[in-house]
Amino acid sequence: MLTELEKYPLQTYEVYLLNHLTKIYSARKEVIRTDWTKHSDLLIDKFAIHSSTLFQLIDGIIEHKSVDPNVRKFSFDLFSVNSLLRVLIETYITFNHIFVLGKSEDEKEFRFLLWQLDGLLEQKKFKINNDDFEEVESILNANKTKIDSLFDQITATAFYKTITKTELVKIFDTDKRKTNWKFKITEDNRIIPLKIIELVELTCVSRTFINLYKYTSTHTHSGYVSIEHFEKMRGKQVSDDYVNPLVNQANILTIFLIKDICSIDTNAQKAFLNLSDNTRHEIIGINKAFRKI
Repeated sequence: MLTELEKYPLQTYEVYLLNHLTKIYSARKEVIRTDWTKHSDLLIDKFAIHSSTLFQLIDGIIEHKSVDPNVRKFSFDLFSVNSLLRVLIETYITFNHIFVLGKSEDEKEFRFLLWQLDGLLEQKKFKINNDDFEEVESILNANKTKIDSLFDQITATAFYKTITKTELVKIFDTDKRKTNWKFKITEDNRIIPLKIIELVELTCVSRTFINLYKYTSTHTHSGYVSIEHFEKMRGKQVSDDYVNPLVNQANILTIFLIKDICSIDTNAQKAFLNLSDNTRHEIIGINKAFRKI
């Protein structure tokens, strides 16, 4: 027997975005954050914005349906839909990895600082000349000061002091001025650096999301497979069989996010308990099924 999510994926997606996620997130925002944890809410905002855009893109297909209710005209941007799905996955795994996965607030702050430093070090690689614009020198100096400060902040954190130098150098090297915010810690306290696809596997678990990330990446980067796929589909009708699985994965990511927010916020958890029994059971069941927990 098909669930509501399987029978009406786009309608369900709208309910999850505008109703369930909104209620959970609104409860979380009852507390105003001004420290490093405010970035957790910014990532949730980013996820919600991308989700809304994705919904509008796919909803536009429905408005252009042909006479056959099960067949859609090819009137949507294949590349943008898939690229947005990839961005949704990346935004979610970043939120989870930094603000949920850590076993303590000290560890979460450590993960956040590595993420912040990694971003600023990447920004430093931009090719900028001192005469590009008037304030360039002061901006570059300010960024350098911020990077230097972050190296000091990280070495001063409580969690930093719990990691052996041998393990620490895998993700944070003051001498080489390098860092990697993507990692996992084994039960015997070994640190294993991760690539982005390995972080997807760690966070989303399901093989579906691993394959979806790889598939959507080909569209984001204009790989050969995506162009070949585009050629085959161009000018043809797009059926529910192609579109609905994409919407379902966006739905599942939204459920993951809802559960994660509730796991770190008591106000959100209270709001979750006020949802209907069917909704709570669906969220819990789907979360367990796709994470295999």
